[in-house]
Amino acid sequence: MMKLFTLLTLVAVTNAIQNDVRRLKPEDIGPLHNDAFEQLTELYRNQENVPKSKMDLMMDLSQIMEGYCNEDDTSCRNLAYEATMKEFSAKRGRDPSEIEYPHDFHRGLKESIDNMFETIKLIDEHNVDEVVDTLNEILVEMKDIEDVNVLHQAVALSAMSVAIESTKLWHNVHFVEKDHPLRRLQTTNIVFNLDQYTSQSNEDLFGKAFAQVYSTIQEDVMTAIDKGSEMIKVVGTNSIDALVRLVPIIMIAIVYFATPASLDAFSTFSDP
Repeated sequence: MMKLFTLLTLVAVTNAIQNDVRRLKPEDIGPLHNDAFEQLTELYRNQENVPKSKMDLMMDLSQIMEGYCNEDDTSCRNLAYEATMKEFSAKRGRDPSEIEYPHDFHRGLKESIDNMFETIKLIDEHNVDEVVDTLNEILVEMKDIEDVNVLHQAVALSAMSVAIESTKLWHNVHFVEKDHPLRRLQTTNIVFNLDQYTSQSNEDLFGKAFAQVYSTIQEDVMTAIDKGSEMIKVVGTNSIDALVRLVPIIMIAIVYFATPASLDAFSTFSDP
């Protein structure tokens, strides 16, 4: 019943979102995801706006996600808050092997997704361009797969788009922009200025930093796939017309749930 309610809510949201989502392609989902983080970044450039608790952080992100809705659409605005609250209370630390794909999810798409996770694991302070290039190559491979369910491909391509943009975002926050406003969301010393550590004795410190980057991106992408897969299971139709009409719903679900999942994985505020 809850999944059906979520689907019906997403149908309403898809009709109410300010941007014309029917013109969105799956590859647009990552940039839309990062747009929310850009707004959060601008908000926190002012030290006075930095949240003092996890609840404050959730409210800030919910208001940003609400901003994609028409002002008079309560379903869309409610989803912005409900999705954020749900993801900030979700269990973290799962492995990609735990993703529950639809039983008939295309094998080629799943193999590409597995390659995506393995590629992200290779990220370090200096190789983000190479990692992103490889992710883009995998994206092209996904597009070229033939005889594939439209919804399956939409989920895979949307998740890959999130992976690419999330990789750029969190690599920049951790390793490039030393004064990035999002660093203020960590109340413990997890984000490291790696240029301060050069001796071999600090290899474990480097490892923790890289692990934090990967785990943040991983939660982002896993949630994108989870929500997309959940919607596919609810739909349960092979009608081509229905599949095409439901693609925007899949993409909106991915954006509204993956964004708070990523933020929750990165921030270190304690539970409210």
